[in-house]
Amino acid sequence: MSLPTLGKALLAVLLIPVYLLVRSHHSAPHPVGMDAAASEYSAERAFTHVLEIASTPHPAGTVQADRVRDYIVEQ
Repeated sequence: MSLPTLGKALLAVLLIPVYLLVRSHHSAPHPVGMDAAASEYSAERAFTHVLEIASTPHPAGTVQADRVRDYIVEQ
């Protein structure tokens, strides 16, 4: 192996474990259902709000946009 090739191989050997370590600490949380405590984020509960907000188009400056804003503030 020439020196540049050895350096590249050594760099790869050192970077792969670092990458795997960083990736393991930055994984997405597991989804929690509707039965989660109110203090915990629940993707299922959040999706019910998405469905409500997305039920009709709500361009800026329209009555529908006002309705969506009011809904969000209520929550």
